[in-house]
Amino acid sequence: MAIYSLLAYDYDLLVYEHDYDVWFEKLKLLSGVPNLKRKVVLDLGCGTGEMLRRFYLEGAQVWGVDVSSDMLAIADSKFKRRAAKRFFNVDMSSFVCSQKFDFIYSMSDSVNYLEAKSISPLLENVWQMLAPGSVFAFDVLNIEFFTDENFASTIYADERIEVEDGFFNFVRLVSDDRATLKTTVSVKTASGTFAEEHLQYLHSDEMIAKTAREAGFTGVDSYEFYTGFPSGVPEKTQFKLTR
Repeated sequence: MAIYSLLAYDYDLLVYEHDYDVWFEKLKLLSGVPNLKRKVVLDLGCGTGEMLRRFYLEGAQVWGVDVSSDMLAIADSKFKRRAAKRFFNVDMSSFVCSQKFDFIYSMSDSVNYLEAKSISPLLENVWQMLAPGSVFAFDVLNIEFFTDENFASTIYADERIEVEDGFFNFVRLVSDDRATLKTTVSVKTASGTFAEEHLQYLHSDEMIAKTAREAGFTGVDSYEFYTGFPSGVPEKTQFKLTR
């Protein structure tokens, strides 16, 4: 079963309490674009389009890329002005076009769905699509979090989220070599009962930074995902790459 196929129709229910407005303000700050009116913004791994909708409401022309056609169908239904948005059902690492974007971003560790060999083409394509001086912002799972000596168990988390008429249960397993993270999502909602497996790849910050410089980015900055400042061993890393 393809990832985010059945889960697509319950995804917004799952993330209902996520503070998209706070994330949106952080992305705007990272973008360096104070006025979004008529700017062109690309979301790689856009899912159901909740974040893109906020850029759209501030006047941006929005483009979204996602590997799940089901997620894109839901995203498309959230936008009224057809000329102001475009969606593409394709792997983010292979997407490239002649449009120059004022801001490109990827959220929710979507980049971790790519194998290491796909990071270079992703960054090369993004560099090509960005307008000079523009930013690509994305977060990734921090491999150091999973290789820390205090991280004894290969079971990262077993989490259950209760929702109306059901639940979402997550079991996350880290491979013995700490190279991959497998998440099994079991769902029981009004839509039905099913399970999906998701496989993500853990990449070092050093590899990503090196690949970004090789792709041509002149600014390569990284921060602890939650606080915005380098410290400790965070679960995620936020990257800001400037063309």
